[in-house]
Amino acid sequence: MAYNWSISTTLRNPDRMIDWLKVVNNYLIGETWNNENQIRFQILLIQHKLYKPTNITAIEKEKFEDFNSNFTYDEAKIMFEEQNYQDPAMRGRTSLSPFKKMGLIKISNNTIYLTSMGEYLLSDNYDFGYFLFRIFLKWEYKNPSEKGTNSNFNINPFIATLHLINKVNEIAIERNEIVKGISKDEFTLFVQTLTDYNNIQVYANELYNYRTYIKELTANTEMSSQEKEEAKKNKKLIILQAITQETNQNKLERLLNNLKDYTDNTIRYFRATRYLYIRGGGYWIDLEPRRNIEIQALLSTYDGSSNLLENEDEYVEYLSNINLPILPWETQRELTNIIESLVSEVNELESQLDIEVKDYSLLIVEDIDTLKENVEELRAIRKDYLDTKKHKELQNIEEIEKCIHSLNNIRNLGDKPSIQLEKWSSLALHALNDAISINPNYPVGDDNEPLFTAPAGKADIECYYNDFNSICEVTMLTGRNQWYNEGQPVMRHLRDFENINNEKEAYCLFLAPKMHQDTTNTFWIANKYEYEGSNQRIIPLTINQLIELLELLIVTKREGIALCHQNMKVLLDNIVNIKNRVNSSSDWLREIPIEINSWKNSILSN
Repeated sequence: MAYNWSISTTLRNPDRMIDWLKVVNNYLIGETWNNENQIRFQILLIQHKLYKPTNITAIEKEKFEDFNSNFTYDEAKIMFEEQNYQDPAMRGRTSLSPFKKMGLIKISNNTIYLTSMGEYLLSDNYDFGYFLFRIFLKWEYKNPSEKGTNSNFNINPFIATLHLINKVNEIAIERNEIVKGISKDEFTLFVQTLTDYNNIQVYANELYNYRTYIKELTANTEMSSQEKEEAKKNKKLIILQAITQETNQNKLERLLNNLKDYTDNTIRYFRATRYLYIRGGGYWIDLEPRRNIEIQALLSTYDGSSNLLENEDEYVEYLSNINLPILPWETQRELTNIIESLVSEVNELESQLDIEVKDYSLLIVEDIDTLKENVEELRAIRKDYLDTKKHKELQNIEEIEKCIHSLNNIRNLGDKPSIQLEKWSSLALHALNDAISINPNYPVGDDNEPLFTAPAGKADIECYYNDFNSICEVTMLTGRNQWYNEGQPVMRHLRDFENINNEKEAYCLFLAPKMHQDTTNTFWIANKYEYEGSNQRIIPLTINQLIELLELLIVTKREGIALCHQNMKVLLDNIVNIKNRVNSSSDWLREIPIEINSWKNSILSN
């Protein structure tokens, strides 16, 4: 029996979802979804290096990691067959399941079709958050596409989550306590197991009882930390037992562990819709205050129940139509209210930034489509102003110290380290000098916090200065997979950036905890000799070396020394030009810290 709902963990990364969908689109659309094509799909994923089987040879593994090596279909087929799956076709069915579950494809008369939602996600200008929002508005349990769900389920998980958080916040207001949404622990216990919208208020009350218990447990001075953790776990198991009526303790413990995994995935995806807001170092999940008008309209329109559609074709057709449903705030009155709220935010930011406070009254018109475009225009303006505000804040020593602390503790921050590294590297570049603009390519929420890492095909961060331009690529990888994942893509991103911004010299700052020899050698060849016909300027720096530059920045600020982008260009050129006096990539890497120290001394002696 199912006790909870969950978002598929088969595909956690949105870029991976898009790459897999491209395989479906290129090879399977219009094909019969039979055992043969189910096996074929899994083989194609292996061939395109989107899925790596467990049981492979050392040679096959090396080829997986070699960016310049490709598999033939027959080679991928051999690898697939070597896995000796009991039900080979099931692997392909499992891999395709998330696309059907999220309305990207539909199977009608046993034939695979791409939906309008799938077409949108494969378009050049897709917004992953908007795609997820449109899906989650309609994704429900029970539904005829997911046979394993309990027939008693009656819930739209996304809408019910908004309702539950709203109810908990209302209880906090009634008790004159701080309104902060719900914790990750509370999310695990009470969101993932909420299977009937009729229980939303009951769950809100039980959640608050659990919160009170944890507060009292934390304040208990007679118990050790270990005793408190044990008591907390036991309380969770008691709650799950009451919810599920399951008495087997092993099953309850297994369920608790599974729910924790589901929670991380659910929060990641729900937050990407931009309707949830993360606070308290990533521990609290709240309603996004900047979308209050939209959220209240959703809560007034939808109660969190399922439509209980019985016909699978009807359900998939509804789920996959990107234009349905009509959003409750897509009226002249509500869109005007949203614009007025955004204008208030934007004007406040203009005032804080000493920018002329502009009159946006012309954005309020009668045409609905134009109003929707104007809403997005104002959100883009707000994002630019928030970037400018952060740039100014990062000229303060306290903010630079915060940046140093975060980079030093990058693995211990609330979100995935790769996302945090992109964020704090971007902020470090804001702090370092007088850029025209620093543009990270990761998608952000309304709070300007990153939702995911930058999408494939784009540089992580683009930097524009008066005298030169640069991209910055970051990775948490340190093994040979660093070279496989970053070597060729970094050089390709830089070449694309050079071609688009050919009026100035272009550089690439490559940041990682440490450099793998193969990565360094690849960049050395691109710098000293060529990549696609001409050499490049790629500067590999460790996170600690970036921290060194920030520490120097603090010293210069305290001593009244100006550190500008021309100074940074000198350092970048010096590191690139090491190639003229050494004969190997290893010598180049050893010379970089020496060059940094020499440059630092020259800055401080001027």
